[in-house]
Amino acid sequence: MKEKLESRYDVDVTLKDPGKKDTPPVLLSNNAFAAPLEGVTESYSMPGKGEIDPTFIAACFYYILFGMMLSDAAYGLIIFAATAIILKKYGKTMESGMKKTMQMFFLCGIATTFWGFMFGSFFGDAVNVIATTFFHRPDVALKPLWFEPINEPMRMLTFCFLIALIHMFVGLGAKGYMYLKKGQVLDAVYDVLFWYLLLIGCVVYLLTVPTMTDMLGVNTLSTAVEDEEEKLAKAKSKTKKAEEDSRKAEEKLADLEGKIENNKGVLSRQKEAYDRQKEGIEKNKGIIDKQVADFNARKEELAQTKTDIAANKETIAQQKQTISANEATLQKQEKLKSSTVISDDAADRKILEKLQTVKGLEAEEARLSRSIVSKKTELATAEANLQKRLRMIDAKVDLDDVPKKGLMGYNTDKVTAFIESVEMASLKRVMSWKSSDIKVDSAIQ
Repeated sequence: MKEKLESRYDVDVTLKDPGKKDTPPVLLSNNAFAAPLEGVTESYSMPGKGEIDPTFIAACFYYILFGMMLSDAAYGLIIFAATAIILKKYGKTMESGMKKTMQMFFLCGIATTFWGFMFGSFFGDAVNVIATTFFHRPDVALKPLWFEPINEPMRMLTFCFLIALIHMFVGLGAKGYMYLKKGQVLDAVYDVLFWYLLLIGCVVYLLTVPTMTDMLGVNTLSTAVEDEEEKLAKAKSKTKKAEEDSRKAEEKLADLEGKIENNKGVLSRQKEAYDRQKEGIEKNKGIIDKQVADFNARKEELAQTKTDIAANKETIAQQKQTISANEATLQKQEKLKSSTVISDDAADRKILEKLQTVKGLEAEEARLSRSIVSKKTELATAEANLQKRLRMIDAKVDLDDVPKKGLMGYNTDKVTAFIESVEMASLKRVMSWKSSDIKVDSAIQ
C-alpha cells in the first residue's frame, strides 16, 4: 500500500499500529455462508476494535427465521431459481452490495424450501385443493416431513419460543464473551449472568402455570410427579395382578401336574392290560393255529372216511347183488321143492348148506348194518364238532370248505335214505329166508 501510494501520489507514507484510543476502520471478512449478511451488520453498526464479528451468528438465525416465517416450498423454489439465474447471468458485472443481497436471498430461498417441506406447504394447500377440485382425489396432498402448523398451532408456538430463547442466550453469550475478553467480569455478571437467571426463572415460572403448560402442551414438574405416581400405582396394580395371575397359573400347573401323574398311572395300567391282551392274543393265535392244524387233520380223516364210505357202498352194492342172486336161487329151489320131494341124504345136505349160507349172509348183513350205523353216528358227531370249531376260529378258515348240504360235499340225507333202504331190504330178505326155512323144514319133515 505504501509503495502504491508513493508511486501514484507525491506523498510520504508512514505506517504504524493504532493505539488504544485510536478507532481504526473495520473491514469484515466472512465465508460464503455469512458474507451475504455483512450488509445487515453494516446497517446497524460495525464491530469495534477487539470485538467479535456477529455476522456468522446473525446469518444462522436470519436464514432459519426467514425460512420459518415464509415456510412455503413453492415460494422458496421460486426465490431460489430467480436468484440463481440472476447470479449466473449478471453476477460478474453486478455491484458488490447487490450481489451480496442476491446471494442472501438465494440462501433464504433454500431455507424457505426446507421449512416448506418440513411443514407440508406448497402454495399453501394448493396441491390438495387442485387434486380435490379437478381430479376428485382428496387423498392427494403434500405430506409434511415433521408436522403441519395449522393442525398443531401450540406445537408451532412452543417451537418458536424455543428458537427465541436460543437466540437470546446466544446473543447474551457473545456479549459475555466480549466482557470477559476485555477483563470486565462484573459487567459480564451484571449484564449477562443476571439476564440468564431472569430468563431461566421466567421459563421455570411459566412452566408452573397450568394455563401456560396447557397452552404449550407440556407438563409441569408437579404434573410430571403426579403422572409418575399414577404410572407407579398402575405398575404396582399390574404387578399385583401379575402376581395373582402367576399364583393362579402355579395352582393350575400343580393341578395339571397331578392330572398328568394320574394319567401316567392310568396309561401305565392300560399299557399293562394291553400287554396282557397282546400275550393272550398271541396264545389264542397259537391255539387257533393248532386248531386249524387239527381241523386240517380231521378234514383229511373225513376225506378218508368218505373214501371208506364209498368203498362200503360198493361192497353193499355187491352184497346186494349177491343177495339178489341168492334169492333167485332160493326161489328156484322152492319151486323145485314144491314139485319134487327130495328124500335122499344128498338133497338134505344141500338144503342144510343153503340154510347155513343164508344164516351166514344174515349175520354179515347184521354186521354191515351195525357198521353203517356206527359210521353214520361218527359222521354226525364229526360234523357237529367241525361246525363248532368253524364258529370258534377266525377268518383263517374259509367256511366255504364245508358245503351246506353236508360234510366233504356228501349228501347225508341220501346216505341216510340209502342206509334205511338197505336195512329194509335186508329185513325183507331175512323174513323171506325165515319163511323159506320154515318151508324147507316142513318139506324135510
